[in-house]
Amino acid sequence: MKKISKIFTFSIMTMALLLVTSCSDDDNGPTIPPEQPMDPLNIVETALGENSLSTLVAALQKADESAANDLVAALSDENGTFTVLAPNNDALQTYLPVWTDLIRWMILTVNNFKTYWPQYLRIMSFPELR
Repeated sequence: MKKISKIFTFSIMTMALLLVTSCSDDDNGPTIPPEQPMDPLNIVETALGENSLSTLVAALQKADESAANDLVAALSDENGTFTVLAPNNDALQTYLPVWTDLIRWMILTVNNFKTYWPQYLRIMSFPELR
């Protein structure tokens, strides 16, 4: 029992010492907040200003070709708060072929599934056809 009380006392003293030493008065002084731009750019203006986002700009322009869409105007709205997570051109060049191959594989798989699944069901339903 004495050993447990000594361990408990030692741990309390250690925590108190850590508390006292970690709460020092070494402030760095007042921090100055970073200056905010006077007129922040909207998503479309930001994308147009960055050369690495030319694919995003092309996609926005392609989306606006449809009469039903006005994506550029919606993203240019000053009252709207949007977050766009778009890969830059380097990322698209790296991963677009992989995604294209995956989509082709999925299409082929679905087409094969639609072609062969009815035959599989027919064979499984009628064992005499095997």
